[in-house]
Amino acid sequence: MGGKRLGNTLMAAVLLAAGLGKTGDAAGLDATLTAPLRIALHLINRSGVKETVLDQAGKDTARIFFNMGVEALIQTGTDREDQAWASLPASCHLYVHIITMDTINRLGAHPRVTSLGMVLGSAEVDGISVMYVFNDKVDMWLTQKQGISKTRLLSYAVTHEIGHILLRRDGHSKSGIMQGSWDYRVISDVVSGILTFHEREAAQIRAAVGARCLHPENCTDPH
Repeated sequence: MGGKRLGNTLMAAVLLAAGLGKTGDAAGLDATLTAPLRIALHLINRSGVKETVLDQAGKDTARIFFNMGVEALIQTGTDREDQAWASLPASCHLYVHIITMDTINRLGAHPRVTSLGMVLGSAEVDGISVMYVFNDKVDMWLTQKQGISKTRLLSYAVTHEIGHILLRRDGHSKSGIMQGSWDYRVISDVVSGILTFHEREAAQIRAAVGARCLHPENCTDPH
């Protein structure tokens, strides 16, 4: 079985498990449910993160989205775009810059002391969504709690900021990936890899990816 066919088969299984597919007449299925949900995530390294660390963080991020029924195509600058990337509209490309707090402060933004990242305003630059994750804040947690994998923490920080864009909100949840305050208990869940989006959030994210990638003409972001 070819790689592309295998990928589509795996994605179909995930969509069914997530409740997005249904049995019966396939011709009656909505196109947004039968087509693979794909999004392109660009992790842009502007703070000297090791390439191997960023590559693994990208894979961890892709795993989180795959478990929700979304195929995240990750680019960290160490690989080339393939045909799968070329088929995606601009609205389906999200850019996460890995920077330092000093850099974000020079941009005139002043995030909370405990923030691992942020979205500036609506984060829309020529229709492309842009987010920031603070490498030095991630490193700070590494010095405060043993047993934390930088790749794991970085991937969850990236996923959290992407969540703001796809969920179309600045606010936070009381628990899960989208909660605002990450204490030692939350970090422990990150270490274990069990921190997730709530099912309602996951459904909203799938719908947002579908709007961006399958029907980009209907996709607008709040300002």
